[in-house]
Amino acid sequence: MPFSPTASERNWTEVFERVFQPSLEDCGYSCKRAETSRGSLIASIVEGLVEADLVIADVTDRNANVFYELGVRHSLRRGTIIVSQGTDHVPSDLRGYWFLPYGLRPAEVAKFKADIKRIVAAFEEHPKRSDSPVSDYLDREPLVSQDDFHTFCGLKEPKRGDGVFQDFEVVAQGGNISAVQFLWADSFRGSKIHAFVRNDDKCLRIEFKNERGSYPSNVAIRAKGETALANSNRQPFLGFEARIPSEASSKQGLLKKVSVSMRVVNGWMQHWEYGDRPREPTKFSVEGPDWERFNVNLDKTTLWNRFDADGNHLGAPLAPDFSVICCVIFEFGAPNARGLPGPGKGMVEVRKVQLYDDTK
Repeated sequence: MPFSPTASERNWTEVFERVFQPSLEDCGYSCKRAETSRGSLIASIVEGLVEADLVIADVTDRNANVFYELGVRHSLRRGTIIVSQGTDHVPSDLRGYWFLPYGLRPAEVAKFKADIKRIVAAFEEHPKRSDSPVSDYLDREPLVSQDDFHTFCGLKEPKRGDGVFQDFEVVAQGGNISAVQFLWADSFRGSKIHAFVRNDDKCLRIEFKNERGSYPSNVAIRAKGETALANSNRQPFLGFEARIPSEASSKQGLLKKVSVSMRVVNGWMQHWEYGDRPREPTKFSVEGPDWERFNVNLDKTTLWNRFDADGNHLGAPLAPDFSVICCVIFEFGAPNARGLPGPGKGMVEVRKVQLYDDTK
């Protein structure tokens, strides 16, 4: 709600208590008014904008703070209703979304309650309906298809739907001739990485050395048979098995535990990193000679961050879409409490990179 010279704080409190609060409570919602400090947007308001299922933005008097908060909400999630005392306060390009005028006369309050009930019912029936120019943009059709990108980048058609991204069963001619797309190490700082397929165990062995101050070494796993994997059954988990080879324990200076983080490249050749926030990836701790399975949740979009330092980040969806998987990238290093896998020298083996229905 605005804090403006045309009405006192007492007047705005009356609007909240007579109009907004009872209207939303009649719809089954608890209603809380955002509190602000003069001239600034504080963390509690942003937190409320993130967590609220519905937000009513009163743009009466075109208060700058309210419009800023409205923009924050539009960028975070849907479920925003714009209101004002008259239509003149609302920019014309926002009136086509959920907008309601209101007044303080009994008949006007009664009409507002009926209108808000109708809009709330529409929102509950269609929660993904666009309510702003921002969500219009996010809902746009991609400029190109996934096929245009992944075939242009060297993968073959048709896509596979068997759920196996890479089983490391490499053959000399035809089929699965290579399991590695590329290796990367921070050579500027002297880091190194080496990888080879062990046919007896059908796995990939990676040996790496990350120097202090360097980015973690990584290996990109090529899709089996050089054909992208279509997640036709919408399996929610992508998993892999990993271990520390037994012979690593007899070599001096090797890490006893190795941290592994993951990026997934989708059909638009976008790189998505799995973790709570950008460059704070989830790190899986690999230790011991026994195979252990690790999983990432493809459906939990809040745990995926677009990695714009590589891949395509234009002309494609802004939210992660893993209906097609083209590449899986593993980063290796020493365990770190925060940030990327750290400096150190280690050996690790990876196998069975595939889709799963559960985490077991």
